[in-house]
Amino acid sequence: MGLNYYQIKKNVLRARKLVIKATNTAGSGHPGGSFSMAEILGCLFYKHLKYDPKNPNWEDRDRLVLSKGHAAPGLFSNMAVAGYFPESDLETLRKFGSKLQGHPDLKCPGVEFCGGSLGTGLSYSIGVALAAKIDQKNHHVYTIIGDGESDEGQVWEAAMTAAKYKVDNLTAFLDRNFIQQDSYTEKIMPLDEKLEGDDISEMWKDASRWKTGDKWRSFGWNVIEIDGHRIEQIDAAITKANSTKGIPSIIIARTIKGKGVEHMEDNPQWHGKAPDSDVVPLINLELDSQFMIAPSIIAGDMNNLENEVKRCVAGRADYIHLDVMDGQFVQTKTFDHRKIKELRPLTVIPFDTHLMINEPVKHVREYVDAGSDIITVHAEVCNESSFGEIHDLLKQHQVGVGLAINPDTELPEWSYKFLPSLDQLIV
Repeated sequence: MGLNYYQIKKNVLRARKLVIKATNTAGSGHPGGSFSMAEILGCLFYKHLKYDPKNPNWEDRDRLVLSKGHAAPGLFSNMAVAGYFPESDLETLRKFGSKLQGHPDLKCPGVEFCGGSLGTGLSYSIGVALAAKIDQKNHHVYTIIGDGESDEGQVWEAAMTAAKYKVDNLTAFLDRNFIQQDSYTEKIMPLDEKLEGDDISEMWKDASRWKTGDKWRSFGWNVIEIDGHRIEQIDAAITKANSTKGIPSIIIARTIKGKGVEHMEDNPQWHGKAPDSDVVPLINLELDSQFMIAPSIIAGDMNNLENEVKRCVAGRADYIHLDVMDGQFVQTKTFDHRKIKELRPLTVIPFDTHLMINEPVKHVREYVDAGSDIITVHAEVCNESSFGEIHDLLKQHQVGVGLAINPDTELPEWSYKFLPSLDQLIV
């Protein structure tokens, strides 16, 4: 099963824009903390969470508890994208009589927990998880807590309780964005080390100063530390946490408050501040202007592709481009699905596989099975029937669908029907 990378990215962008629209319309709200957990919610809603927006009280659904309830716009925006209610409802945020208030409320179908008083969500989640065990239910409980609310003693009492009762059907996320209402967390109540000055970038990068994971380990938790804006790391962490038995798991996600908008990032002012109407178009333009870096490993040492993948990892590539050439569709021959399968264990960074081969419909499943997250085939070697088969297979396995066309080739008429559902187009 693929990562569903592009779909998650698209929905995260859509949700971020809804947060801006909602808080601007309301004239208040918390966009900064909504943005820092955006990718976490994206991976949950569009890859891991079991739910039915048409039946919000479905008994076997997973439970998502937002303990840092002030980030409700981030939750509501994803619920709208997921189909719980129309996106236009976000314009009623914080209005009298609306089901979308400043903190999550059970009057909104799909909300599992009334957020407000910080520090209580983990305790509540443990109760839900223990009840599921008693009732022999196999649903999972996911809880998002903030680093500012970790000042609350109840969080640590809950941490002890979860370990004592081996609550392994609970996965907590710590949205570690280093900022709370009044200032930087390390100036108020350090979880890592005391912050000197206002520059948190060095602390964010320097793993030797990270002490938060040690605290949770000492309380008996399985701790996974990740970059909370890397979709592939979040996905891998959730999978690992859910397969860990006998102890609860926490994913400590290093995040950036206001991520995605330069003047909001790492800025305590944007903890609880709505954007003015005159800057909303600029924010949306900036969000639409995000780019990703995908190095092609054949530009490196073809005799040591393993090292080229490692270089991509060290350079923090967004995904890794794999040019597969068969020596027939193009004169050059590179490698095939067997080499991709060898490279796959080296990293969780998405593999973007570009098939420059004849009759891709006969081989595409091999590239799915090898671990590709995005697969692009050429229009020149497809027709409507064969591309339709490729398209459906990739969608079924949550693999991104790409179509490539050489500059001198006219885009075939049959391709137009697929354009709305393509994840990428390469010319």
